[in-house]
Amino acid sequence: MHVFIRTRITNPNTVVKAKAFAVEIGQMASAIAGRPITPFHNMFGGTPGAIGWSTTIADLADLGDIEAKLAADPGYQKKLADNASLWVHNAEDRVTQIVSSGLTSSTNLLYASLTAVLRTDKFADAVVFGVQMQEYLQSAGFSGCFGVNSFSSYGEVGWLTGFDSLADVDRLGTFVMSDERYASRAKAAADLFEPRSGVNQLVRRLG
Repeated sequence: MHVFIRTRITNPNTVVKAKAFAVEIGQMASAIAGRPITPFHNMFGGTPGAIGWSTTIADLADLGDIEAKLAADPGYQKKLADNASLWVHNAEDRVTQIVSSGLTSSTNLLYASLTAVLRTDKFADAVVFGVQMQEYLQSAGFSGCFGVNSFSSYGEVGWLTGFDSLADVDRLGTFVMSDERYASRAKAAADLFEPRSGVNQLVRRLG
């Protein structure tokens, strides 16, 4: 399984309208593609003003089928063109291959991600560590997954954790800061990743 994410940066003068449009176009795309396409906006970390849409895909051929359906729908294409002024940059697309998953819901309100760039000479070891850390977090009661970036930044891997409230996000923060086994695992794996490449981000579902 893979996750496809398309992200755009809002015009600072049209943020409210852009969020409403993100929900509307997401619903329209879902109906055309025949699968859920979820809109979200960036709360903390990452690029300010980012709004995106995500969906799961079986493979790249599956993504090609979705793109073909959307490209062939004139109403969808017109709505995109009519709202081009909401954005300040072209869309950025990302495909991530899910290596290990224990997500128990696809409809969480919030998702926290931690991404880092692995050292190319430590690729296999870093992926093994990523799976083990995801499984450890799962055993501690945090529902999430671990994946490897297929397209976009080379060598980037990430852990995604779903939450239903900010209080649950706080609980993960407390766990990461206080759990000795988590800390020792992270310290032992420090040489698997490029220094200072880690990014924490929190996004919220729209609609």
